[in-house]
Amino acid sequence: LFVSATGSVMSDSGAAAAPALVERALQCVLNLRGGINASARARLQRECALALTQLLQCAMGACAVPAACTPQQAASLVEALFAAIADTACCTPQLRVLIAELLAACCSVDLPALAANTLATMDTVAVERLAHVLLRAGSERALQDNMQLFLRDAECVPTRHLVMAAHIVYASQFPQLIAPHLDAIENRFVRILAHTRCTSESAKHLSISKYTKSVPPPQVTELDGTASSEQFTVLNVAASYSPDQELNHHLFSTLHTWLQLTRDGQSGGSARPLSPKFRDAVKNYCLRVIFQSSLKPVETAVSKPIANERLPAVALVEAVRLLDDLCVLDASLVESLFPTLKKLAEAAADGHASLALMQLLVNWSDSIAYDVDTLFAVFFNSVFPKQFKDPVFAFQMLSFCRRNGVALLERKFFVTYFPTLFKLLAWHGDLVLTEFKVVFSLMVPRLLNVQLLHVILDLPLVAALLEHEANFCHLEFLVQDETVQNTLRHVLRNESSETNLKYSHLQHLFKALRVHHISRRVNDVASAVVPLLFCFFNVLLRSASEPSEELLNAVFHRFSPNLLFPIAGFQRRVQHTFVNRLLVIFESTPNLIFSLKRRIIVFIRMNTEAGQVTSLELLIAVVWAVGEYARADSDANLSALDDYLEALETYVQERIIDASQQGALPSVAAAADAVGTRALLVVVSALSKLAARWQSLASRATMCLCKLAQFARAFHPVVGRRANECIAILAHPSIASAVLCAPRRLPACHNSSGSGSAAAFIDDNSALPFVMQPVAESPRTPADTLVFHKLLCGAI
Repeated sequence: LFVSATGSVMSDSGAAAAPALVERALQCVLNLRGGINASARARLQRECALALTQLLQCAMGACAVPAACTPQQAASLVEALFAAIADTACCTPQLRVLIAELLAACCSVDLPALAANTLATMDTVAVERLAHVLLRAGSERALQDNMQLFLRDAECVPTRHLVMAAHIVYASQFPQLIAPHLDAIENRFVRILAHTRCTSESAKHLSISKYTKSVPPPQVTELDGTASSEQFTVLNVAASYSPDQELNHHLFSTLHTWLQLTRDGQSGGSARPLSPKFRDAVKNYCLRVIFQSSLKPVETAVSKPIANERLPAVALVEAVRLLDDLCVLDASLVESLFPTLKKLAEAAADGHASLALMQLLVNWSDSIAYDVDTLFAVFFNSVFPKQFKDPVFAFQMLSFCRRNGVALLERKFFVTYFPTLFKLLAWHGDLVLTEFKVVFSLMVPRLLNVQLLHVILDLPLVAALLEHEANFCHLEFLVQDETVQNTLRHVLRNESSETNLKYSHLQHLFKALRVHHISRRVNDVASAVVPLLFCFFNVLLRSASEPSEELLNAVFHRFSPNLLFPIAGFQRRVQHTFVNRLLVIFESTPNLIFSLKRRIIVFIRMNTEAGQVTSLELLIAVVWAVGEYARADSDANLSALDDYLEALETYVQERIIDASQQGALPSVAAAADAVGTRALLVVVSALSKLAARWQSLASRATMCLCKLAQFARAFHPVVGRRANECIAILAHPSIASAVLCAPRRLPACHNSSGSGSAAAFIDDNSALPFVMQPVAESPRTPADTLVFHKLLCGAI
């Protein structure tokens, strides 16, 4: 705060002013502690704060304090600061913070050693600030000099509050210093855990008038209000806690970190097994906490119901985590702890505790032959629906999935419960998107199915339904039709289902929700759909299996805007993604043109009906792929080419019939129908390519193109010109073969069979007729040329 307030005081001073700043800061500190009166103390405190702030800015810059002055000056400054931070009479809390930061910046200077009798004269705040400086920035020598003070069972009460923090710092930063003391420290831990008394304070004397009587200390109770006569734990309740009881709380909260640091090899602990006494003390403490957590908290004179409501769940999570740590260090405990943990897991109602128990049982399920699928079913049907809106729970759930990805894949966890996991993203949106993408990349290789595609597309709908349920009423009242209610229940299901749902009923849900404002949550979730779709299709492309007909059918079906959540930008982005990924799939796996022939032909025929214009972009991509990758290298493929030519002929004839019934279209209206014109150009190119590859089809294709040229006035002028040019090319088979079906070898990775390279017909030369056509034969205006090139780019 001081640095922010004073701004860039040192901007013009530079490193040259550092020695003067050190001398001034030292003088200000000495003056502040020089026995001045109270009236001048405030002024000196301000001067000292300004001098220390300027020096701290210098230390935070390019010039370090020890390097900016002589060793004697640095040592004198550190000694004066160390003495000032302990002087509660002249040092304000703000100055203590400032001095602590400055001492941390002088970490290369050895800090003085403390004495227990000196600490006994300080208040708790001063001791904590001194210990903070030592533990944060103290050199190895300074920490070694003060080790006995921090690691022994000191009588100074303020020091005991810092014992746990000191142990952790020594174990993490200087394991070689603490390694010889591990047994003594853990023996002290055993005394703190197992022998802390259940009395809060010693007896007090109450003076009333001239009479004085002794008041017994308040009794420590359980959560349900009964008197506690057993082992003291963090879940015991008292009006005030003694120093021993507070130390018990500190130790319980740091045991997990202690076990991780001293038993992972950093401090020589990997070869040092747990002592039976320490292991049993931690185990009994945790089992006692598990029992206490099942008690129903009641409001008493010494406890608050709100605090008691959260404390049991938090303590239970920590106890289960400690038991898991003990099992890792001593696997013989698993069998004895399993009955208690199994019973607790099946009855757990708190989501955080359930995740901790699931983690432990997943880790040891193979050792105890326990089927965790039963636990998963209880969790997702009973616990998850009540907890998933909690952001902390959502993060922990995704972290659990990420940590145990391999084990969960083996148990078909993601295959069964992936619809439930998507509710986390639907409710929390961008808050969990990064974590969810990691989990999603784990589950996608095992879930390349239609269900996953539908769940991704329905994310905005799920978010809107969850919001509606939270803000208005039960979702069953949203719609009255039983069929639509079945669709609603299917969208919000907790487990995967093989039910073939008619997604055409989704538009009824969209209509029911459209009356409400599209919230920010729904918009954020909608923006996450396209990245997930790209991830889905990318994994599909890398997989060994070809996309199924069912999956392609789902893409064709969900392309309709009637089956996508009614956000205009969302619908366009999803449709563009479908077109883009479908083209990449056909390019990487050209054989799909033949293996999925029946479904592709059905899709083309569906779009030949009058008024079916919603899927024209997808139709353009599919027809273009047919023209590019259909080849005549076997009898089966020749039959497929014949079927494709028939479907394209039907499409052209239907377009001619529609145009003849409507009459000649005005040129402006025809030019405005860019998508329909581009689709017709792609169909003309595909017809010509198929005919060029198999001469038996040339006569049929030419007849179809002649009929289209006959009704050219009903379409955009470029359609008639393209038809006439293709007719002229097909009249010369050798030229047609060279121009329309010049083969190009694709890499072996693009061949689904994996045998060498595959031939595909990449159209690099379709623009040649337009380039080679004399200008005198077909004069064009600049505007006409511009429209022509735009349509040509889309067609090719």
